[in-house]
This record gives sequence, C-alpha cells and structure tokens, in this order.
Amino acid sequence: MTLWMIWFCLNILFSRPQPITYRKPKSKPGFKSRRKPRWVDNRIIEHKAIMNKDGCRKIAASFNRRFGDKETVSKSWVATIVRKHQYEILQLRKKLKNRLPNLNQSIKPGALIYRENKIMIKTPITYSVSLITAQGLA
Repeated sequence: MTLWMIWFCLNILFSRPQPITYRKPKSKPGFKSRRKPRWVDNRIIEHKAIMNKDGCRKIAASFNRRFGDKETVSKSWVATIVRKHQYEILQLRKKLKNRLPNLNQSIKPGALIYRENKIMIKTPITYSVSLITAQGLA
C-alpha cells in the first residue's frame, strides 16, 4: 500500500465526527415591508425641488413634521428617492423657478411688487393690477 492510502484509512478511523448543525432556512426573496405609496415619493421630490440646498435629514424631518400622522420616512429612504428621481427634481426646479406669480391670490390691495424694472401696484378701489415702469405708464 502506498503512503496516501494509509493516511486516508487512518484519517477515517481516528477522525472525530463532525457535529450536526441545523441551519435556519433562507428567507424567500423580496421585501419584508410594504412599498410606500406614490404620493410619498411625489412629496419628497417636491420637497427636494423647493429645499434644494438642504440634505436628506432635513427633508425627512420636514416631511415627518407635515405628514407624520399618515406616513413617515427615514433619511436613507429619502436619499434613495432623490437618487432615483434626479431628473424629475431638476425639471420641477426649473418649472418652479420660471413660473409667473399668481397676482390675484396672495397680494393684498395697495401692495407693491418689485420685479426687475417694473413696479406692479394693486389698487384698492378696483382690485385691478396696473403696471408702472421706470419711464412712466406702460
């Protein structure tokens, strides 16, 4: 007999049996919790478009203060949503940046609005908006 056959036989005879271990069955693939509703994603996208300089922690805190009774979010989940929807956030920021103000809704009579070289005055009598430039009446 060769040397390796002797070693193999001795190894089988004198080796200790391995203890039997029971492994926990692997869980099924998928998520453990339900998906957040789509309106939550939309609100996070809106928050990020408005609060551009703020990070995920402040956006999550702001969202939880406003909608905490319905749904809450974590900062890591906000980061995931922001990462996935960067293009939508940029589009919304551009849309918010270039929109015209709604003059009839939030301006009180007699209020002045300064915009570039034009001054808009909402008169208290007729509630109509008149436009005055630096040169005179437009």
